[in-house]
Amino acid sequence: MTIIDTINILTVLLLIGSLIAVCLLIALLFKANKAVSAIENLSENFGKFVRDIVASMVNIQTVTTAVHEIVEKFTDHKNTKKKSK
Repeated sequence: MTIIDTINILTVLLLIGSLIAVCLLIALLFKANKAVSAIENLSENFGKFVRDIVASMVNIQTVTTAVHEIVEKFTDHKNTKKKSK
């Protein structure tokens, strides 16, 4: 096994770890959004502020962009590997 093969394996492992981290982040933000939506006894201004912040953190466009970039880097890495052979 050469150094290049080791680097390629580590890169794939890093990308898989990143995908897992993104999935865990989505699950965490979804649970936070559900918890905040269940809180109805907060004051009017503070409750609205918290709901707006959590809703913006769960913005699906941001998550989609992040996943797209990770997949794009992974496929680009595979294409570069094939071209170098």
